[in-house]
Amino acid sequence: MQDLFRSVLAFALLIFVQTNLHAQNATLRGRVTTIDHEPLLGASVYVSAEVGTATDSAGLFELNPTPGNINLTVSYLGYKTFTQSIGIVAGQTVEVDIILQEEATILNTVTFTTGRFEKRLGSETVSIEVLKPSLINNSNKFQLDEALQKVPGLTVIDGQANIRGGSGFSYGAGSRVLLLMDDIPILQLDAGFPNWNDIPIENVGQIEVVKGAASSLYGSAAMNGVVNFRTAYATAEPETKLTLFTSTVDAPADARFKWWDNAPLTFGTSFSHKQKLGKLDLVSSVFYLNETSHNDSTFTNTGG
Repeated sequence: MQDLFRSVLAFALLIFVQTNLHAQNATLRGRVTTIDHEPLLGASVYVSAEVGTATDSAGLFELNPTPGNINLTVSYLGYKTFTQSIGIVAGQTVEVDIILQEEATILNTVTFTTGRFEKRLGSETVSIEVLKPSLINNSNKFQLDEALQKVPGLTVIDGQANIRGGSGFSYGAGSRVLLLMDDIPILQLDAGFPNWNDIPIENVGQIEVVKGAASSLYGSAAMNGVVNFRTAYATAEPETKLTLFTSTVDAPADARFKWWDNAPLTFGTSFSHKQKLGKLDLVSSVFYLNETSHNDSTFTNTGG
């Protein structure tokens, strides 16, 4: 009989403790949707590193945070992070409806190549790739033909741009991938041959690559596509950038291909300055490259 009494007492005490602990917490419920009232599955909802959850298929969630002032944060890929401060007391149940706004920074990139006026990348009807200068800087590319190799579907073979396997250069007919600098053709006048050293890589704002024929806008030279280099412009804040770069190659495993006594070395520097002077824009740049290739008797020494 005493054992039964002790068991009942212990069970009642356990229920009392659990009820008391639950009363010390609060309940936060809500629903996460898009601006079109569509529920978001798997959105991250948290108030701290220890208290968090994810929304279900209906966009619903429930948390039991510690009472007080909490910062509710909701995040989802492709949407702006939502943050709200909420005051909640012990035993209280708070319900919130959260609407996340889309964040399409890439689609908002402005392009000019496919028309006479600027258009957002998200509204383009042709396949177009935009290469930002940050990618060029982070990959340590000091020639634009090498930087273009980062664009999917574009290759540079023997100095000729080739888009999606099209014939990049036809001798006697000129290049079939048109190169532009701020919408002005920059191919060599005599043979339509691209000269990559003419393009100031240190002052490129963005590179727009149109994958497909653009002959209706630019003529037969754009049968295979267009590569448009857009220069950077001065902003309200002056900007100065100095870059030093160097690279070398190791000896090949097969000694027959080691033609050098000293390892081939590439080094150079680039400098650019952009500043507004009243209604005028000042943009200046300097570039120098000294390259000894791993190919025998191949050297480059350019500056401008």
